[in-house]
Amino acid sequence: MNEKVIKNLLVLFFSFTQLYGQESYVKIDYDRHLPSLSVYGICQGADGVVWVGTENGIAYFQNGFMHKVHNPAIPSFILRIYPCVDQGVYAVGNNPTKIIKVFKNGSVEEMPYAKIYRFTGALCTYNKFEKAIYYSDWTHIYRSTDETYDTVCAINGNGLISLETTRFGKNIANFDNRLLQIKDKKLIPIHHFPAASTCESGHDVFTSFWTNGLFHIRNDSLISTISWQNSHDIQPMHATCVGNKTWFVGLKSGLFCLENNVVDNIADHFGLSHLQFTYIFNDKKNNLWCATNGQGIIIIPNYKYLKNITQQNGLSDNFISHIFPCTRDTTIICTQQKMYKIIKRKNAIEMHQPQIDGRLQSNSDIYALSIFKRKLLFGLSKGNHNFLTPTSDGYALAATCIYCDSVNTILAGFSYLGYIKNEQITSSNEQKTIPVTRIPCGNSGRITSIIKVDSGYLYCGDGKISLLHNDLSGCTTLPCSHELGGYFLGLAQNSQNQVFTLTRKALYALKANQWHPILNYEEAGGQIFTDFQLDPFGHIWISTENGLLFLADNSISRITTFNGLPSNNIHTLEINKLDSSLWIGTAAGLSVLKLAESPLGTKFEHQLIFKQLIILGNNKKYSQATTLPHSENSLSIEFELQGYEGLAVPDYRFRLNQLNATWTQSQKSTVELLSLSSGYHQFEIQARIPGYTWSDSSIVAFNIAPPWWKLWETYLLSTALALIVTIILYKIRVNSLKNEERKKRNLLIKINELELRALSANMNPHFIFNALNSVQYFILPLKNRAATDFIANLSKLIRLNMEAVGKKLVNLKGELERIHLYVELEKERIDRPLLFDKNINTIDELTSIWLPSMIIQPAIENSIWHGIMPSNRDGIIKMDIIQNTQGFLEIKITDNGIGLKKSMHQKNNGHNSVAINLTKQRLTLQHPTNSYSIYEIYDNNGVSIGTQVHIVIKVK
Repeated sequence: MNEKVIKNLLVLFFSFTQLYGQESYVKIDYDRHLPSLSVYGICQGADGVVWVGTENGIAYFQNGFMHKVHNPAIPSFILRIYPCVDQGVYAVGNNPTKIIKVFKNGSVEEMPYAKIYRFTGALCTYNKFEKAIYYSDWTHIYRSTDETYDTVCAINGNGLISLETTRFGKNIANFDNRLLQIKDKKLIPIHHFPAASTCESGHDVFTSFWTNGLFHIRNDSLISTISWQNSHDIQPMHATCVGNKTWFVGLKSGLFCLENNVVDNIADHFGLSHLQFTYIFNDKKNNLWCATNGQGIIIIPNYKYLKNITQQNGLSDNFISHIFPCTRDTTIICTQQKMYKIIKRKNAIEMHQPQIDGRLQSNSDIYALSIFKRKLLFGLSKGNHNFLTPTSDGYALAATCIYCDSVNTILAGFSYLGYIKNEQITSSNEQKTIPVTRIPCGNSGRITSIIKVDSGYLYCGDGKISLLHNDLSGCTTLPCSHELGGYFLGLAQNSQNQVFTLTRKALYALKANQWHPILNYEEAGGQIFTDFQLDPFGHIWISTENGLLFLADNSISRITTFNGLPSNNIHTLEINKLDSSLWIGTAAGLSVLKLAESPLGTKFEHQLIFKQLIILGNNKKYSQATTLPHSENSLSIEFELQGYEGLAVPDYRFRLNQLNATWTQSQKSTVELLSLSSGYHQFEIQARIPGYTWSDSSIVAFNIAPPWWKLWETYLLSTALALIVTIILYKIRVNSLKNEERKKRNLLIKINELELRALSANMNPHFIFNALNSVQYFILPLKNRAATDFIANLSKLIRLNMEAVGKKLVNLKGELERIHLYVELEKERIDRPLLFDKNINTIDELTSIWLPSMIIQPAIENSIWHGIMPSNRDGIIKMDIIQNTQGFLEIKITDNGIGLKKSMHQKNNGHNSVAINLTKQRLTLQHPTNSYSIYEIYDNNGVSIGTQVHIVIKVK
């Protein structure tokens, strides 16, 4: 490749990059809240906001995100959108078919339009001078304004492809066999060549596009025709003019650029040939917005600070391995295949140096380069000709770094340190291998960097950083305890003589001969570091495998392909301090950033404004800071950047009550603050975009009222009430104790009285009289023995009952003994068999269960005399006693007598069972939860088969 061709390539490179920045693009899809990936219309409103029409409604782009406008009156399929003069946009869409005006707040105004079946995007256009939308249904062309619509003209025949309006207000109809202008409600021919799209580049100068030809028209006359390569037979669909370039898209695929009568398929350069583009639009900052069918929006930003050099601009390959700034105007770069010398004049040129380049092409790599007294010193490897290698070694070892001062000190780093004598370089103009004298500092692994400090020369490499004394006599290791054995990538010193070093995962600063970490792997987003540089303005640049980090004013910014880098995988950085430029070597080409001209590191100027405070849980809104009740101490703060129209998503950082508070970083424009304490709060927030430092703070202050129980009035009132309540409670308590004591005395008296009455009821005169009659009967001849036993049992029962008199509680064992004696006596008295069945199931011993005396016997007596005796059946009485875990004794007494109803009917009118009523009263007095119930028992046919008594007693 000769120098003229290379020069032309780089001239093309500089003009190319100055217009649209770099071969990088931004994609807007669901991550940026795009309503649909199929986009068919884009425009910029009067306020500078970009709007898009999609297959799922309409949205506007603000603060880095899409915001969909919600209103059921908006068609779901938006085909085209156009800016209104009074804010908002016109939208042409289907489902339902209509033309409307849409505003950010969601309001919609329907426009008058011809009632056609469906709109077609290519057959719609907007004339900003007439403030009118033109559209067609292939039979007529119509025109709608805010006030009315009318039919412009009829179309004779078919073949209409699209309607367009030029920048200067000409309405164009593109047909497949001619180009016509719509004027005075007529179609006036311009030329008779097919036209699919038309774009105006100047007044009365525009270009029409067809599958294999482009036609330049001036003053409605054809002036030239351009043929362009179109292997895919793509029909152009839509075009726009940006500066001296004309961009257009194909009907099925392709993004093309026309410049200097040459058409270039930019989609191929970007790797986007598979996309179907539907519409293109350039905003006021000349960013090119490309709508696609199913892949969202592709934006080609117009960045002017980064200049990129890639294979398309003349490099043999895009992998940049080394960069060596030599002078203000000269830089040497190395790719994997070649070395290039770039000289910056008015335009850039590339020059070969065959005697060096030939060796590189064969089998050598450059690892280091420096200039000493206008001579280039190279550290080469792989080959017979190796510069800066010791002659005494039996193998070739490349110098990995070279340090040259302005006098005569030349140091070279291998796996050890060595020095070169001045006369070895100046004695000959021939290229030669220069011997290196080893310095007795031991092995250090691969040495990556050498810098001069006051006390000597710092150098780093594999595993350690050392200080070489000024007299080159020996070294001292400077420990870095935080990353022992780390691989150090380099050393750098700023204008304040502060020294820094970098490893794969941390940046360190040297303080008092100790290395202190100032940025680690996690703080950088988990990216591996590859190189770093300090620029003349005191900023630190760190390259990573995922972008470029920029450290300024204690903040970190990331620069990526979004900002114009050809790749985020960066291998090397170099600063040319003579012209304040940063050279960035990536896996996809070289970038040059002119630091003095760029805004990087300047403060982000857009002001943050607060929209509203929303009380979480109560859904209340406040337009400004205020005093909030204590119940509304969880809130959401919404904010936005005023007037920001950039493509980057802003970063925000905020803190609450800034004294000693740490910053929290986010990309959301809403912050939730939960369960705040009462008192005064100050919410502070800042913003930035990549490459800028944080903006000035915006602050909103609000107060959360304390709860009512923390007010001093509440404390005073509470104290007074507590005093009054204490006095009242004291008096109530005294009276209560007196009343309780009186009730206890009365209760004891009544219990004793009831117990005596119960005993009297159990040993009632009828029983004693009948028992004595039974004795008389047994005394009859031949029954003396039975009489004797009966009298013994009766005597024992009377004795047990008398023993229970005066006792509040008896144990269950004694009570069961009395019941057994009673039943045995009654068996002797009645004239039929009587079966008494007992089922006892208790947790505790019978002697440990205490219950009121003479509780069960009255129920059994009733079963015998009022249930069984009136019946004609043999008697059966079943007694179940169960103790549960809650401390209750459940007693069930079941008989097979005549039942409760017949028994009550046979009793004398006014009869009342004294024993049962006394038993109920005694149970209630013993414990309020005790109960005594009597139930009728029925069989499956509803016939009474007996009575059941259910007693529940709280036992101790």
